Amino acid sequence: DIEENETVERHVTDKLYGGASDHRLLQELLAGVGGVRAVRAHSRLTGAPDPEVFHTNEGHAGFLGVERMRELVTAGLTFDEALQAVRAGTVFTTHTPVPAGIDRFSRDLVRRHFEQPEWSALPVERVLELGAESDHGLFNMAHMGLRLAQRANGVSKLHGAVSRGMFQPLWPGFDTDEVPISSV
Repeated sequence: DIEENETVERHVTDKLYGGASDHRLLQELLAGVGGVRAVRAHSRLTGAPDPEVFHTNEGHAGFLGVERMRELVTAGLTFDEALQAVRAGTVFTTHTPVPAGIDRFSRDLVRRHFEQPEWSALPVERVLELGAESDHGLFNMAHMGLRLAQRANGVSKLHGAVSRGMFQPLWPGFDTDEVPISSV
């Protein structure tokens, strides 16, 4: 516990892989957005270079790509230019290619967070499109992670093959074996 943090903030990290959807979403926002901000602070304080490539393990820290896009749009890029830049420096790894292993949230819940003033640089509907899936009421963290990454892989050949089948709908017109998800 950090005494300066409010009780509400401390409860975000009180348990791992538990709680209601709103609690889990706050954790993933903290991991992604907070992670980028922590790395930036570390670089600033130590003189270390800012990273050129970011890696997301599953969708858990996927909002790091949205935070990086917010930085770039605030600096003057368009949404599409920021998306292209973020994709060029992001790798996504899937290690649980089963539906139960993928965090999905109500689009309305995600919308409420990205309608806050600090996110005004990004069009909310475009952010929501990043996590779109066949159920239009849900936001899929793995889909967002794949859409924000130039490169994607599974943790083994089998995971890569299973993931290509599972995520093939994100690449319409591609045969399953052509889906650009490799393996470690």
